[in-house]
Amino acid sequence: MKLIKTSSAFTRSIGVGLAAGALLTAAPPAAAGLLDEVWVGGYAHDFDDSQHKESGTAEIEFEADTVQPRFLHFIGWPSIALTAAVNTGGKTDFGGVALVWQRRLISRLSGSVQFGLDVNDGVVSAPPGPAGDELRKDRLELGSNLLFREAVGLDWALDRRWRVGAQFIHNSTGQILAHGPNEGLNELGVRVGYRLP
Repeated sequence: MKLIKTSSAFTRSIGVGLAAGALLTAAPPAAAGLLDEVWVGGYAHDFDDSQHKESGTAEIEFEADTVQPRFLHFIGWPSIALTAAVNTGGKTDFGGVALVWQRRLISRLSGSVQFGLDVNDGVVSAPPGPAGDELRKDRLELGSNLLFREAVGLDWALDRRWRVGAQFIHNSTGQILAHGPNEGLNELGVRVGYRLP
C-alpha cells in the first residue's frame, strides 16, 4: 500500500509541475501581467532529522510568484508566492502562500526571503498507546496542519528569463499557531525559475 502511495505522489508531482510549467511559460498577456516568475524544485525532505522520521525522502515543489503589488509597497515591495509540494515517499505534503522579498546582491546573484503560512497533511499529534508509538517512529509530530513558512534562497541568473538556485524552507508552529508537539519540518534543495515575458 505504501508503495502505491509513493508512486502516486511522485507521478502526481511530476505531472503537476510539467503541466503548470507548460501553461505558465505559454501564459497569455493577461496572466503574464499578474504572474512574474514560476519555479520548480527538488528538495531533501526533513534533511536534518537525526531520528530519520521523514528524512530520506524527496519533495517536489512548484511555486508561482506574482508581480509586486502596489498595495504592499509600505513593507518593501514583496511579491506573493503560491506554493505546492508533494513528497515522493508518502510523507508530509504541504503548500501555501507567502510574501517574497527578493534583492540583487552582486552581478547575477540574488537573494530572497519568504514569510507566510503553509497547510500540510502531516501528523498533528500521535495518539497515546502502541498505535501512537508506531506512528512516532517514522512521522514528525507537527502540532498543527497550519504552519508558519520561512524560507531563504540564493539564485543565479543564467539569462533574462532563466535562473537556478538553492533554497532552505522551514515549517513550524512557533508555539504560536498551536501548543504542544512542534518538531518542525526543514527542506533543502535546488530549483529552476522562469521569468514570464
